[in-house]
Order: sequence, then C-alpha cells, then structure tokens
Amino acid sequence: MSKLILASVSPRRKEILAKTGLRFGIIASNYKEDMNKKMPPFKLAEFISYKKAEAVARKCPHSVIIGADTFVVLGNKLLGKPHTPKEAVKMLRKINGKTLKVITGFTHAPVPRLRSGRCEVPRPLRVAEQGGRAPHLNPVW
Repeated sequence: MSKLILASVSPRRKEILAKTGLRFGIIASNYKEDMNKKMPPFKLAEFISYKKAEAVARKCPHSVIIGADTFVVLGNKLLGKPHTPKEAVKMLRKINGKTLKVITGFTHAPVPRLRSGRCEVPRPLRVAEQGGRAPHLNPVW
C-alpha cells in the first residue's frame, strides 16, 4: 500500500487532513513560490500546488502526495500573507467589510501521475480587527 504524504508544513492543512482519520506523513516541499508569475490567481494556486506536490513526489515516487496552495483575492488583486502584526492590521483594514475569494489549488499525486484542480470560495471577512492589534499573522483564517 502507498504511503500518504502531505507536501506542506501548514498547521491548518495538517489539522484538516487529520480530521479525515487517514494516517499520513508530512514532508515540506522545497519548491520556491513565485507570486509574480503572470497568471490569474486560480491558475497560480493550481500551478504552485502542482509544483509543491511534484517536488515531494520526486523524493517519494511510490507514495500518494497531496499538495495545496491557498490565496486570498480582493477584487482581482492577490493578497499575500502578512509577515508581521503591523502588516496583518494593515490588511485587516483593507479587507474589513468586503467580500473575499479564498482560492485553494490542490494536487494529488497518485502513482504515477499528478492531477490538479481548484476550489474557489467567495465569502465575507470572518475576522475583524481587534483594538488595533492582530492576534494572528494570517487575518483571514
């Protein structure tokens, strides 16, 4: 039987996959994301998830690999991940009260070939700014 591997060290992805009850390992992908590629956000999410899964699949050719990448889009603008609490507060102010698209590109690599797809979920902002502080560095989740 093939081993299931999550090609991500994201705590949220680990939590979601763990809820399935499946046994899996985690291997970080060494793929360097390029957020400046000239692609629509949904294509970019799909492309990056594919590249992450592909990098891990090369190391583990007889395993089933799951790769994913998620973006938040406001209008047609891709929002990157804030890296500091100050950036998170700035982002919260920018998106507060607006409807966002959360796009996840996903790839599963059943031996021997990769397949990819996407899921796009428009939704209103769930998290509000709290007293000028950002409790988490990712204000959307």
